[in-house]
Amino acid sequence: MATFVLALSSVRTRRSASATAMFGTVVTLLLTLLVGWGLAKRSTPFEAAYHYFTMSVAFNGPANFQTFGIDLILRADHLTVAALVAIEVCFIGAIAWHQVMGRSEPGAARFHAVLTALLFACVGVLLSRDLAALFGFWAIGGALTYMLLAHRWGLDAAASRSRVALALPFLTDLCLLCGIAWLYARYGTQNLNTLLPILHTNPGWTVRSLVVASVLLFLGVAGRLALWPFTAWITQTTITAPPAASAIAQSAWSVLAIVLLYRVMPIFVASNQQTLQALLAVCAVAAVVAPLLGLIGNEPRRVIALAGSGVAAIAAAVVISGFRNQSTTFAVAGVACV
Repeated sequence: MATFVLALSSVRTRRSASATAMFGTVVTLLLTLLVGWGLAKRSTPFEAAYHYFTMSVAFNGPANFQTFGIDLILRADHLTVAALVAIEVCFIGAIAWHQVMGRSEPGAARFHAVLTALLFACVGVLLSRDLAALFGFWAIGGALTYMLLAHRWGLDAAASRSRVALALPFLTDLCLLCGIAWLYARYGTQNLNTLLPILHTNPGWTVRSLVVASVLLFLGVAGRLALWPFTAWITQTTITAPPAASAIAQSAWSVLAIVLLYRVMPIFVASNQQTLQALLAVCAVAAVVAPLLGLIGNEPRRVIALAGSGVAAIAAAVVISGFRNQSTTFAVAGVACV
């Protein structure tokens, strides 16, 4: 975040903006590796909780429904470290490529400032265990992604195509927010540490409520994974957006979405087998249709984006199938596919 403030306030030249963004990303990578080194010496993850705010919403009824609070619960485990390293390596590669091949792009300071802010949002999403805080970082990252894809806003083609990158992910992010709100309305908590153990023990729980939550959460994840039919926000901007911005949008959001899917899978498993089978069928269709659409047209970036969408669909199916068969190791392989 300090790198973002520095780039936004004092850096104006292209070379210094790129160097500042690269410095911040490399430092973040080194800190991530330091956390990974610390995790190698222990079997439990690092976890720190900070109280953000609490608001009274009722005076009677169950205690967990009388107040609404958001806690910043930061949890660093092996999966978090691996995902952060993957994202940071992608950021370093994109910044290095843009430094050489993107010299003609306008607004270098703005581009690199938004890039470093997006990295901050990615770190927040991966570390958060409170779903409300996670969605806050998720929404910030979504807005910054739109700013990256609409970086060439002065051109008519870029401005018109980038509208899809704003509208379509907004709808799927809204589904994710509705899923989180639905869970809070049924369980009175959005902290995964306290939510997952009471999925089947909280008074008033029903299979139908878990099915609704699972579908809404999956729609939110599928939108950012760019699964078919939610591929337009990636394919429509591959030509008009800066190549580095398009690469960052595809790589970073694929990792964030698949990790979120992995972490909320206990909610999916707690619903019923029919829901899991339906989600597997959706992933199978997306894995077939997206690459086939890539055969139509001759734009290489669009073909790569659709091929990546197919791989993401396969990875999502592997994660769902792994939890369905109670094989966490198999589910981790799905995350590794991305």
